[in-house]
Amino acid sequence: MAVIQERQAALEAHRFATTTPTPALVAFLRETLTPRLVAFIAGVTETRATRQWAEGEREVGSTEREQRLRAAAHVTRLITGTFDARTAQAWMQGMDPMLDDRSPAWVLRHATDEADRAAVLASARWFVVQ
Repeated sequence: MAVIQERQAALEAHRFATTTPTPALVAFLRETLTPRLVAFIAGVTETRATRQWAEGEREVGSTEREQRLRAAAHVTRLITGTFDARTAQAWMQGMDPMLDDRSPAWVLRHATDEADRAAVLASARWFVVQ
C-alpha cells in the first residue's frame, strides 16, 4: 500500500511540474520556498523577476531557466506531499550527501543537463521515503 501511495505522490508531483502554467508554477514556488530562494534557483539577482513571472507580466526568458523552475517545482511538490513548506525550504538549502554535499538549490541553479536535475529528483525521492 505504501508503495502505491509513494508512486501516486510521485506521479502527482510530476504532473504538476509538467502541466502547470509557468505563472502558477512560479507562484507556488514563491509561496512555498520564498521569492529569494526561487530567484537563486532561477539564476536571477532580483526577486522582482519572480513576482513578475508569477503575475504573468514577464516571460521566464529561457528554456534552461524554465527547466530549473519546473524541476524545483517537481521536487518541492514531492516533499510538501509528505512534509511542510519549512522542511522543503530546509531540504532545498541544506547540504545533501546524495549531491556531494551541495544543496539541491545550488545543483538546480548550476544544472547543465538532465542528469543534474535527475540527481536532485532522486535525492528528493530518497528523502521522502526515509
